[in-house]
Amino acid sequence: MASLFYKFQEFVKTLSKSPTFARNPREFQFETDMNRLFLFTSYNRLGKNADEADAEEIIEMANKASVADQQKQVQENIHFQITNFCSAMNGILLPDLEKRSKKDEAPAQSNTAPRRSGLSFAVGKSGPPIDRPAIPETKLLSQSEVSQSLRDGIGYSLDLKPSLIPHKEAGEGLFLSGEADVGTVIAIYPGVIYSPAYYRYIPGYPRVDAPEPIFDH
Repeated sequence: MASLFYKFQEFVKTLSKSPTFARNPREFQFETDMNRLFLFTSYNRLGKNADEADAEEIIEMANKASVADQQKQVQENIHFQITNFCSAMNGILLPDLEKRSKKDEAPAQSNTAPRRSGLSFAVGKSGPPIDRPAIPETKLLSQSEVSQSLRDGIGYSLDLKPSLIPHKEAGEGLFLSGEADVGTVIAIYPGVIYSPAYYRYIPGYPRVDAPEPIFDH
């Protein structure tokens, strides 16, 4: 896989110099980033059994496909990764997952209760209560146990630790523990790092794009 990754790196270098890219700085940056995402997320999806022919096919697609087509494929690749991650989390947190799956596949009981509408629906009055599925019960695991299970399952996890930035207000940093393959979705920014209540504490907020003139948020 290392040799295939080297192929992708070399292709990115040559493609970024192509005259076919838009000359507008913002468009140029977007197209370059999308092309890299296409290459690396597609590379990641190949898995460990990929061969040179697979890599050549991806490079050829990157050379011919439009930016819109590449963007669509990137979205599919990321969706594929997040789906796998959620499946891994279900396996860690949900007890008796196999039994639960069989239960979910069982035919649902018909509900003959009349459908409410209008004011009665808005205010929540009149009409029998509707059965709703219970919130799934999860295993009682500590954060460290979940992290370790993730590392065992997908190879890496994210941990909050004291920042390595030498500043008294640096606080905590987000660290990767383990090893992630090239093209792996590591985190979704800013949700993993900042909750909405703390956006104002982001350095430079609200002009977080000020240092980079072509930063697209």
